[in-house]
Amino acid sequence: MAHGCTRGHDPVLQERGLHVSFDRSIWWPLPLEGEAMDTTTEIHACIEPSIHAELTEYVAKDLSQPLAHELLREAFSTRTKNPRSSLIVAITALEVGVKDYIARLVPNAKWLVFEAPSPPVVNILNEYLPALPSRAPSGTFKKPPSRLVDTLKKGVKLRNSVIHQGKGNISLPTLREILDAVADVLRALDYHQGFPWSLEYVRAETRKEWEGT
Repeated sequence: MAHGCTRGHDPVLQERGLHVSFDRSIWWPLPLEGEAMDTTTEIHACIEPSIHAELTEYVAKDLSQPLAHELLREAFSTRTKNPRSSLIVAITALEVGVKDYIARLVPNAKWLVFEAPSPPVVNILNEYLPALPSRAPSGTFKKPPSRLVDTLKKGVKLRNSVIHQGKGNISLPTLREILDAVADVLRALDYHQGFPWSLEYVRAETRKEWEGT
């Protein structure tokens, strides 16, 4: 999961190379399509042991970054050139992330979550998710703070205005507020799926209001 990155949805920086290692002694370059390796600008990724273990498991199981995070990164990368598209993709990322969270915690509900019509995503987040079990240390999914809920409602309303009415005048500060709110939710969902380190990437004010930490 590429947390805290707001450029492209591709987690490898396009203007620089990236090397990866599992033992910090042997490094393999990750080539970029159509580009030659420039050793003067290479980056060595030093991965913490806990993250290293998770990445090794992901590689062994051929897992990839969750779609919701890919979509959010795409929304961040297009926010200045195409705000309307960025908004639509960001709210889609929120909906995908919430549904995926439910499907992972309640596998028997997977078909219902992805195939049947569902309530508005903010209602699910605010009313249904707190009733589900949590894999976080606290074991409890608390209701999100009202400030965050209001921002998400604003984002959904603006998204609906764009796709249903063709109206989409949205300021960049408002768009950034919505993107950051979606990012906080996705990272909180990761935390409650059993990735404690993800909570560190939730904005401090949100984390304090939501988790009390």
